[in-house]
Amino acid sequence: MQKQLFAITIGAAMMMSGCSTFQPETYACNNLLSAPADGARVTLRTLENGKTAEARFNGVSAICENQADGIEMAIDAGLIIQRPQSEGEDVTRAEVPVILAILNDQDELVANETYSYRVAFDSNRSTLYPVVQMSVMIPANGRAVISLSPQVVR
Repeated sequence: MQKQLFAITIGAAMMMSGCSTFQPETYACNNLLSAPADGARVTLRTLENGKTAEARFNGVSAICENQADGIEMAIDAGLIIQRPQSEGEDVTRAEVPVILAILNDQDELVANETYSYRVAFDSNRSTLYPVVQMSVMIPANGRAVISLSPQVVR
């Protein structure tokens, strides 16, 4: 009886470990993502009244998964978006454009992606801390460069 219980336990453990091998393997790949200082801070115009707001990166990170046609990169870009205290009484929206350049292993541009992230300031709130999540496919041995833009790029 004990031998059967032992055999069943070992068999179940092997089946469970075999199931985990079907899940994709992800890994931290911050070294494949660059955020140059020139594009890390921008001045925006709010959508309703055209007043200013400052947006900047508060940190970026990437998780990658190898695919047959390259590397799928999931990016989290933390932002700090501030408007002047004196303008903090109105409810207003702003749009934060994010640009991604996809480079190959020779640092040649192979593609680019643009994202637009909308935020809303409540009345009497002057600072927001959103996290923008995006996903992009980069070539094997390639990398991505992320930047903010003061205007939406279409």
